[in-house]
Amino acid sequence: MLRLESISKSFARSDGTRLRVLDNFSATVDIGEILSVRAPEHSGKTTLCLVAGGLVAPDSGRVLLDAIDIQQLPKANRSEFIANNVGFLFQRLNLIPSISAMDNILLPSLTIPIEHPEPLARELAVSLEFEDELQKRPTEMNLDNRVKTALARALLHRPRLLVADDSNWNVSTHAAYLISKTLREHAGQGNIVLTTSTAWREPVSDKWHVSKHKQPLKTH
Repeated sequence: MLRLESISKSFARSDGTRLRVLDNFSATVDIGEILSVRAPEHSGKTTLCLVAGGLVAPDSGRVLLDAIDIQQLPKANRSEFIANNVGFLFQRLNLIPSISAMDNILLPSLTIPIEHPEPLARELAVSLEFEDELQKRPTEMNLDNRVKTALARALLHRPRLLVADDSNWNVSTHAAYLISKTLREHAGQGNIVLTTSTAWREPVSDKWHVSKHKQPLKTH
């Protein structure tokens, strides 16, 4: 289970004031569920993803994954916990342009133990229908296949929590279907998925948080 308990976060502005992007945000996502947060641009969705995944500490509130308070772990233990239990699909994808799609997907296996990573990578590529693109570099691929590559990388270690930021990416209708199907399958294997978007094409989620307003992102 993922529990976000009264999460608040702000950042310092150059004029000395603070910009609040999360304001007492709470949510619970059970095992096997997908939570989608839909909100306008610049409303705190990326910050929510970073906080939920443990990469950024909230100013107040708690993030618990399987009853473990991520920010209360010692730094070394926290880094290891996140690496082993959380997968990130970033808004900018963060692919390395100088290596192949396959090598991008295999990157998590360089730092954490993954049994038979190459067959797993190929299995993900087949499921997402881009197995013929694995030897291409990201710069040689279209947007659909770059997003699929980043998703496969995020799923290679079968994370307990998958965080997908801004998960529409303007991909084709068929790619959106395949991505949605993959998210649902991952949740169905006893995991948790958090997605954010400005607009989501496929209603795959079990829970929704919808905001029509910009900052800060909060629950009511």
